[in-house]
Amino acid sequence: KEGSGKSVHALQVAYFLDVDRHLDPEKQVCFTPKQVKEAINSLKPGKAILYDEAKRGLNRRRSTENVNIELTELFAECRQNNLFLVVVLPAFHDLDMNVAVHRTRALIHVYYKWDTSNKERPLVRGFARFYNEEAKKHIYCNKAIRMMYKHPRHKDSFEYRFPHHYC
Repeated sequence: KEGSGKSVHALQVAYFLDVDRHLDPEKQVCFTPKQVKEAINSLKPGKAILYDEAKRGLNRRRSTENVNIELTELFAECRQNNLFLVVVLPAFHDLDMNVAVHRTRALIHVYYKWDTSNKERPLVRGFARFYNEEAKKHIYCNKAIRMMYKHPRHKDSFEYRFPHHYC
C-alpha cells in the first residue's frame, strides 16, 4: 500500500546488491521505461537498478503494448549484462506473468501495521515478507490468491523488519 515503505526498502535492497555499495540516483534510480533502458545499456556488470513505481509498462492487462514488450526484452539484457533490477510496484499480482514468474528471483512484500495504542503515530512501517522463487510462483499462479491480492504465509517465506532510512 501507499506509504508502507516500498521505495525506502527497495533502495536498501538495491544498495546491498550493488557491487560498489553505491547508488547514483541520476543513473540507477529510474521512474520511466526509457530511464531503465538507458541504465541497462550504460551500467557496468554488478550494478543495481531501481525501477520505482513500475506500474507503467509491466501491467499484465497491457502485456501486448510496445512498452511492455520492450521492457520484457530489456530484462533479458539485464540478466545478460549481470545487472540487478529491483522493481517497485503497488501490486505484484498485476505484473505480466513473464516478469512475475520467469524473470524474477524473489518477491518482497512490504507492509505496515496499525498500533492503535499509539495515538501520535499509529502507522508502524518497516515490515516485509520475503518469498523465494517457488513461493512467489505459488502466489502468482494460484488464481484465488492472485484475484484477492493476498500475500499468504508460505513454507518458503519469512518475515522481517527493516529500518526506515535512505541509503
